[in-house]
Amino acid sequence: MIEFRYFAATVMLLMSIGAIALNSLVVQRMFREREGFHKICVNKAFANILIGFGFLIWAAPCSYLNFLYLPHQFNIFFGQIVGWGPYLMSGPFTQLCLAFNRAVAISYPYWFNRQNRFPWTKILLAGLWAISIALSLPAMIDGCSYIFFVESVSWSPMDTVCSRTLSEYVTKAVLVMAIVSFSVNISSIFKIVKSAIGLSAVMDPNMSEARRKKRRKMFIQCVIQDCTHTTDCMLNTYVYTFYSAQWFQFLCGAVSALTVITLDGFLMSVLHQRSTTPSQTHLPKMSHWFHRNPIKPTEFVKFELKGVLTTDTCSKICGELRLRRDKLVGQFKNASNDLDEVTKEFNEYLRLFAGFLTEIQSSMADLENKDAGNKNSKLIPLIRFKWGNSMLPQTATEVSDTWFEALSMIQCMAMWMTKHAASMAGKDEVRESDAKECLQCLRQAGGMFQYVKEESARLSGANEVEGSDFDPKVMETYVLTATAEAQEVIVARAIEMKHDDGLISSLAAVTASIFSKADQCLNNLPDESFARWRRYLQLKHHFYLAYAYAFLGQKQLSEDKCGEAVRACKQGIAEYGIAKEMAAMYATATGPGTRIKPEQHLFFRRIEPLLNRHLEKAERENGFIYHQKVPDEIPELDVEATYGLAKLDSFKYPPPAELWNTAVYSAFDLSKANMPDFTKVKKSKSKLEPVHEEKIYQTEKDPSNSSGCVIA
Repeated sequence: MIEFRYFAATVMLLMSIGAIALNSLVVQRMFREREGFHKICVNKAFANILIGFGFLIWAAPCSYLNFLYLPHQFNIFFGQIVGWGPYLMSGPFTQLCLAFNRAVAISYPYWFNRQNRFPWTKILLAGLWAISIALSLPAMIDGCSYIFFVESVSWSPMDTVCSRTLSEYVTKAVLVMAIVSFSVNISSIFKIVKSAIGLSAVMDPNMSEARRKKRRKMFIQCVIQDCTHTTDCMLNTYVYTFYSAQWFQFLCGAVSALTVITLDGFLMSVLHQRSTTPSQTHLPKMSHWFHRNPIKPTEFVKFELKGVLTTDTCSKICGELRLRRDKLVGQFKNASNDLDEVTKEFNEYLRLFAGFLTEIQSSMADLENKDAGNKNSKLIPLIRFKWGNSMLPQTATEVSDTWFEALSMIQCMAMWMTKHAASMAGKDEVRESDAKECLQCLRQAGGMFQYVKEESARLSGANEVEGSDFDPKVMETYVLTATAEAQEVIVARAIEMKHDDGLISSLAAVTASIFSKADQCLNNLPDESFARWRRYLQLKHHFYLAYAYAFLGQKQLSEDKCGEAVRACKQGIAEYGIAKEMAAMYATATGPGTRIKPEQHLFFRRIEPLLNRHLEKAERENGFIYHQKVPDEIPELDVEATYGLAKLDSFKYPPPAELWNTAVYSAFDLSKANMPDFTKVKKSKSKLEPVHEEKIYQTEKDPSNSSGCVIA
């Protein structure tokens, strides 16, 4: 007859393989998830995998080979994996984390939805891993260990005082943690029951139904896992003492442990899949709000002037310019870079470059004061610069003119600031300071675009390349777009703070008007390059008209003008329909830039029910009480708001760096320079590689505020 240990070894082998496979699947599926719950699950799954390998690599082979396997020290090592370190992470530690995670999500949904920048979950899990490893270290001492006994086919403490004492302490700690986590889950169940019978609300009412289902399944997973781990703890601690038969010891020990980690993997993989698939079907993960064009590419500049540089200071200026320019261009690739750091690098480069733009008469030359008598720098034509265009990826322009470099760099900085504003608005949690930074970036970017537009007359032939970044129509569109998007922040803030309905309507109408003007600037430019940008501007125009009519209808309703309110709401619904059509056209439009999905953003989705609610109320009140005629003509919007309008921050070129003075400027010897090229801006024969930008992160979460806009 086959010995029982061979049967037990086969069972452990098969179950450990299954447990490792299921938990590996969990790690693969949840590794990139951002929610703290999923991070805890990944750590639990990883600990389960380690336990599974403890059975696969040690317990099963030992049972097959009896006492002919590896040394006793290996038995001690794998014992700490199965019974101490990873076991604590797989069971009590992560179960406590999951229980409290669900309890907070259920009891304090508004706070829970507002994620903190600080990675609390990661730090907590790292700390728990450190504690579990530290607790397992004493058991590595021979005589204090938890090891595998082939004769009973089970893991157990050694028959020594040290081992029994350690095991007793750990068992009591595990039981206490199991009781705490189980109690927390029971408390959460009571809160859910109270909510179901209408005694309290425990889930955020703004939360989508898909997310509600997802979180309910998370809680169910947590409760089931808590029950299985508590059962396993009871079997290993008390039940196994009821009967000394080998098969009973095997069931209460190895089979119970492997069943728990296998069930863990099964629950986490199946429930995660079922809870996330619906939301992925109906809503994309990222609902960007701002369309962004690509950053301008440029060719590396060496600033090699050879014989022109007659002093060490001249050479130092050119060397620093080369390094600072390369660093600044690299920082433009990532919109999430620190604003202060990028602004500092930008200003330092412009200050160091100032001597190449105007004659240095003192260390405090003022490039902005046109009455100061500053002349153009003698160094303007010495270096040839090549820049691409944000809307014409196949077209690069070049010229030997330092003002071309300065204005192109200012354009790049303005574009980066608009992208940084989008990244601030796309956070999981946007605080008031983030919203202010977003508004600040858009206002400053608009001021920079305006500066470039005004100073572009310095460049001969720059505006002759249709669709380039120095095309007056494109420059004006950038100015208007930055202005309109800054205005969006103000509109959202007005809605959030529940300002006067008439004021909100007027602000929204002004915003719609600015987007319309921006679109009209691009009227005659080719669709293959500008169609996507234009559809974005058009959908924003109609979207804010819908908001303007929604709040106009609400204002008229409060003034007992129900007939006019009905007409305003109907017009708002019509404008919203056009905005949705434009969003669909945007999705298939040609042209460079990010492809966004604003129609999936909560701020966009909320306008339709708002309009329908106002219309229904206006029609009901008009039918019951007022009996006013609904006018045929479209109500007029107030586009003359006297306050609450976004103003651009005017840009001023910074003063020259301290390295510049009259002597240093004079030390650049033009007599030793090659003959300058005085031709105007022209298309380059060679192309530039597009800038490989980092993707702008956008949250998957709906805002929990009343406006639906994260930057309110």
